[in-house]
Amino acid sequence: LTERTKSIALGNPDMDAVPEVSNDEIGILAGSFNAMIGNINDSVLRLRESENNYRSIFENSIEGIMQTTLKGEVLSANPAIVRMLRFDSQEEFIGYCHNSVEQFYAYPEDRAHFIEELLKEGVVIQKEIRARCSDGGILWVSLTSFLVRDDGGTPLRIETFISDISRRREMEEESGRLQQDLAQAQKLEAIGQLAGGVAHDFNNMLAVIMGYSELSLRDLDRESPHYRAFSDIFDAAEHSALLTRQLLAFARKQTVSPVILGMNDVIGSMLSLLRRLISEDIQLTFLPGDGLWNVLMDPNQIGQILTNLCVNARDSIGGRGEITIGTENRLIGGEEYVCLSIGDTGSGMDSETQAHIFEPFFTTKEQGKGTGLGLATVYGIVKQNRGRIDLSSEIGKGTLFRICLPGHPDGGPSRGGEAPPPSSLTSPVEVLLVEDDPRLLNITRDILEKLGCRVIALPSPLDALAAAADGTETFRLLLTDMVMPGMNGYELSRRVLELRPDVKCLFMSGYGFDILEGKEGGAGNYHIIQKPFSLERMAEMINEAMAEE
Repeated sequence: LTERTKSIALGNPDMDAVPEVSNDEIGILAGSFNAMIGNINDSVLRLRESENNYRSIFENSIEGIMQTTLKGEVLSANPAIVRMLRFDSQEEFIGYCHNSVEQFYAYPEDRAHFIEELLKEGVVIQKEIRARCSDGGILWVSLTSFLVRDDGGTPLRIETFISDISRRREMEEESGRLQQDLAQAQKLEAIGQLAGGVAHDFNNMLAVIMGYSELSLRDLDRESPHYRAFSDIFDAAEHSALLTRQLLAFARKQTVSPVILGMNDVIGSMLSLLRRLISEDIQLTFLPGDGLWNVLMDPNQIGQILTNLCVNARDSIGGRGEITIGTENRLIGGEEYVCLSIGDTGSGMDSETQAHIFEPFFTTKEQGKGTGLGLATVYGIVKQNRGRIDLSSEIGKGTLFRICLPGHPDGGPSRGGEAPPPSSLTSPVEVLLVEDDPRLLNITRDILEKLGCRVIALPSPLDALAAAADGTETFRLLLTDMVMPGMNGYELSRRVLELRPDVKCLFMSGYGFDILEGKEGGAGNYHIIQKPFSLERMAEMINEAMAEE
């Protein structure tokens, strides 16, 4: 018994039982001793099994596990946290943290807030902080920690479970950016619809103002005291018409004549004009891409894009600097795009300015130095042509716009070499004019009569159908507004052509040809004149419509 007791005292309970050689007190003590040794061995076995289970969980857990003192000394760390923070071993991680786990925190103040909450609540659930990796990188992690206390309530250690949530945070941030982009796109779409409606109504009024002022100028002698007044009225109306065209471009409702063209050719033909627009202190460089695909687009729209972006770049530079225009082919989502880039060495923009840059009437320029429609116009043109526009800018480091437009297969009609349209009618035309606005009806009739046309002017589509059905009235051209109550211009033209198949059609619109898209025959088979219009423009469009086979 003495020998066995000494062995147990030295930590060795594994031994044979003590012989029970008598029934006296020593024998009874030996039996009790043997029972105690059996219980100790069973307890040690269970403790070893428990330790092995705990060690297996600790070592094989996919989440990081760490034990620290309240002061921050690392007591243990499992392999998962070592891998998570890109260390080679547990010893390296513990050594990296030295005597304090503060090295684990990318921002030490995070640990101060963490300890404050832990002491108050006893537990911290899924606290998201940024941890520092062995290579200096930053990792988002989630901490769930428990404060272990002794029976007296004194804190002993902190046990922490650590999850890598970097991927989730990246997805949340990306989702946030997408939500912001969607909200911005929806806001711009709503503004575009409003701008298009305003521009449409404004164009109708401008058509009346420009029409009567132009007719008055033709009847007045240049020495007349009223000539200058009507001239100023006409000029102001023309300037206003330009603003409405910009609004319609933003709203993607402007009238365009798309043709298959080469981007490099269009840009090359504009370089001299662009150089005149910018200061002599600014160097303009064109870097054309090789083998560039064609695009289907109105070349005037490319001119609008280049002019607006180059003028903005000039104003941003303010003195000496450089503007670089480049083109290249790109595959985006498996689709072919022709990308136009315009970069400058100007002052750049902060993120707040970039968030509003495409909104109409938003400008950072001084009062009277800009309308705030330039970039809104560019945005509308790009979206109207199913393109995309990206912006990168940084204060003091300039700005880069990249515009990507769908490529078009080679071949087909191309722009260039047309003779200028005549400014008068090739021959007098009998016109059936349909316009529901009485002021526009009157001025359009006066313009047509000034051009030598015989005009049947009617205020509604139903009156026009009745005239078409009546064999007593003859006309060769239907000139109709597009948007009218009860029946639009397209439907009217379709029904008139059923009665008079030889009649030509010319539409008037304060928007553009988008209302014809998807109609039978396609918008390309129709002729449209944009409101407001001049006598010369009306003559040009009538000649074009009448010349069609």
